[in-house]
Amino acid sequence: MRRLRWAPLLLLVVALWVVLAGDQPADAPAHPEIHDSEGRPVPAEAAHLVDLHEFSPDLILDIRYAREDNVFGRALYPVARALCARGTAVKLARAQQALAAQGFRLILWDSYRPESVQRRMWAMVPDTRFVADPNVGSKHSRAAAVDVSLADADGNPLLMPTDHDFFGPEASPSWPDHPPEVRRRAAILAEAMRGAGFFQGTTEWWHFVDNDYRQYPLLDVPLDVPVPAP
Repeated sequence: MRRLRWAPLLLLVVALWVVLAGDQPADAPAHPEIHDSEGRPVPAEAAHLVDLHEFSPDLILDIRYAREDNVFGRALYPVARALCARGTAVKLARAQQALAAQGFRLILWDSYRPESVQRRMWAMVPDTRFVADPNVGSKHSRAAAVDVSLADADGNPLLMPTDHDFFGPEASPSWPDHPPEVRRRAAILAEAMRGAGFFQGTTEWWHFVDNDYRQYPLLDVPLDVPVPAP
């Protein structure tokens, strides 16, 4: 008789299991593998990135960290390649269009920077005014920051407040003693970038960060990683 008392409870448990099992969705189909423009498979952590040379062919690439003529005196990137989060790239293209209407082109000095490179930079210049502490993380390592300058419509670099990575007060956007024409160009660049959805660094006139940078993770994928075709 004692066993019969458990029978209704057992039936209830079985019925509940059947109901819950029926509510579970079927196994979702696997996502098709993403490939880059050369047919190479794209790793998941790079699926939101784009190659700016492919995405914005009119952008002038001058990737200083792929050469030795930078402030660190050594090549920090193995390839002269510019990667960026797709959303950030869209905003950069918007800024390019605004500047093209005024007779300018954008020069890109830097964009995505692997975290391992950021650590090397910090070891050489541990100064938060100019190099982000890798323990906090650089916006460049989120693929959501760019270092840019201006060229004329023919692609000739224009005189701007300083060279890239000038570690001094003259690099500040608020430095008042540059020639009026130089300050005017810097203001045109800043206005176009802000209008496209970026904010400007306080110590570097060339450094602009996507307003939505928080939605992108810190990365340490290599610069030659396959990324989706534009």
